[in-house]
Amino acid sequence: MVDMPGTLAELTAIFPDNTVGAISPADLRRFLATVVDPRIINVKQEGAIGDGVTDDSAAFQDALDAIIAGGAGGTLYIPPGPYSLGSTGLAFDPNANGPLIVQAQGAEITYSGTGIALDLTAGGTNEANPWATIVGGDWIGTSSGQAAFRISGGRNQFWGVTARGFSTGRAFHLINLGTGGVAFSERNEFLTCRSLGNQHAFDFEVDGGNASFARTRVMGLYVSGGVANEPLINCRDESGVYDSQIWDVKGNIATDAILFHLGGGMGGTSIGPIGTENNTTYTGIEWGTFGGSSPMLLGPWDLRGPGVTFETGTRPSAVGSIGSTSLGFIR
Repeated sequence: MVDMPGTLAELTAIFPDNTVGAISPADLRRFLATVVDPRIINVKQEGAIGDGVTDDSAAFQDALDAIIAGGAGGTLYIPPGPYSLGSTGLAFDPNANGPLIVQAQGAEITYSGTGIALDLTAGGTNEANPWATIVGGDWIGTSSGQAAFRISGGRNQFWGVTARGFSTGRAFHLINLGTGGVAFSERNEFLTCRSLGNQHAFDFEVDGGNASFARTRVMGLYVSGGVANEPLINCRDESGVYDSQIWDVKGNIATDAILFHLGGGMGGTSIGPIGTENNTTYTGIEWGTFGGSSPMLLGPWDLRGPGVTFETGTRPSAVGSIGSTSLGFIR
């Protein structure tokens, strides 16, 4: 990296073809090559229009493919503005292609397909390395979409991301493929994210093998909507979401929806404080089938509504025991 030129002499040295009021394209390319990280790919450089109508999916995927071709990961920059992906979702495997950063503050990305807007599933475990960091962006789907994001592996980070409109799908689908029989998705973080009008804000799913999630952090989540009898935060019965924190959750829950389904091994996991501002009846907690240890739940909980049910199903038998299987409430 070099400093931006500040004097006429510096300009002349860097831009030998410079004339008053004009810089030649060749000089500009030479200069930008010295000051711009070549691993930062702007979707508009790849042909994205950004009018919210034109299908920009090819330009977005071309930008991701350019990062793949570089062989060491990189940054996908989405300038502020509206974009349409049409019905074509995006895919990037950060385990195979290096860590990915998506900078999308102020961008609105609409996806009208039936699959996943951005698929970050990866092979292997390799949770010690950073995989994907998504910063900002309003990712908008439709009722037919499966998810805004699908994630496997560990060390993924989402900061200030909004996902909306996947009314029969998910905002964040964490899927652990159990590759090779054992796989761990560790240390995924979701900070100040929003899930608006999705069936599931989070869906933790294990698909084969002995797999689990650990040390997941969800902080500052806002949720709205949901579907009757379906959980907004779904820790499935086969999923171990342990040593994790789900803190500072606020929202407005749809009628008869469920805020949490808690199943699987959740030892050492803390949940709270939770606050909802509701005018509808909904379920705060639905107990699943626990395998292994029960969760450690902390508060305070402030679940508002005309008919909030705090828990349904069978409470774990380990209530009142000592150690990782203890269960505590501060309400």
